[in-house]
Amino acid sequence: MLKIDIPGFQELIIKKVVFDYNGTLALKGKIQPEILAKLKKLADLFEVYIVTADTYGTVRQSFTGSSVRVKVISGSQGRQEKERFVKDLNSNEVLAVGNGKNDAAMLQEAALGIAVLEGEGMAAELYRSADLICPGIAEVFELLDNPRGLKASLRG
Repeated sequence: MLKIDIPGFQELIIKKVVFDYNGTLALKGKIQPEILAKLKKLADLFEVYIVTADTYGTVRQSFTGSSVRVKVISGSQGRQEKERFVKDLNSNEVLAVGNGKNDAAMLQEAALGIAVLEGEGMAAELYRSADLICPGIAEVFELLDNPRGLKASLRG
């Protein structure tokens, strides 16, 4: 769990972290071993979820045997399904991370939404939907390891 009071923003009590998969954690359906290791470590502190249309069909095998939970959604209603998924988890306890256009509503619904610009790019709509934009997924993990960076970036 992460508890942090950010003046001019809000007090965050984050218990769950929801990640998009392709473009956010994985490139072309492949997740790097160091990112997988960081996710598994993160799952010791939070409930960690991957919500994805699984474009490349690789997500389930990537997380077999870990406590990271995978939710595969339809490609056609992905935006609404991701938003509903975050709502069902109790939005005010959720940090959501994504890079695609279908992640916009999920990031807005979450207590904290972070957009990442990785190798597959970031949809322009996320620029307006996210609370914070990171240059890559490594920086998201760094912020979770040292949340004072969140306070520095988000305080009013």
